[in-house]
Amino acid sequence: MLVLIVICIITFLDQLTKILVTHRIVHFEIVPVVPGFFNLAHVHNTGAAFSMFHDSNLPLAAFSTLVLIVLVIFRRRIISGPLPHRLAMAMVIAGIIGNLLDRIKYASVVDILDFYSGVHHFPTFNIADSSICIGVVMYVVSAFFERQHGEGRGDSSTGNDVATSGPCGTTAGQLEANNDSSLHNA
Repeated sequence: MLVLIVICIITFLDQLTKILVTHRIVHFEIVPVVPGFFNLAHVHNTGAAFSMFHDSNLPLAAFSTLVLIVLVIFRRRIISGPLPHRLAMAMVIAGIIGNLLDRIKYASVVDILDFYSGVHHFPTFNIADSSICIGVVMYVVSAFFERQHGEGRGDSSTGNDVATSGPCGTTAGQLEANNDSSLHNA
């Protein structure tokens, strides 16, 4: 349920900010918010992140749809994972949905956030883009720490390293424990 709530909140905020900008700021207009650092902008992007694959709206919409279908197929694995993984995947899914809705409505993605310093501009982006990037980083970092620290693994009372089944199947600790118990039952 938490995954669905996060997806709905992020998608709603992404779409709301885009609607407000598209109705109040003329296309290609820039509104300074923090002079010398941050503007609101109204830009349409037919490509992917950082304007790669310019004029590829249809293939990118198809790819986004395919990714969403794959994520729905594997939803049980996503929902049963550790909390940081579930939140990270919810952020990625929400970002994909937010940008896919734009591709369907506008045949492009609406970008609204423009950060810069002097003449150096970071590519304009939106909440959906941020959600995807943060979700991916969060997933990678949490997976790294989970692997490094073996969260939820090991049995400290016996000193045996009995691990739970992970996303890659049964672990060596489980096989060893199973072999030991089958020897005692024989």
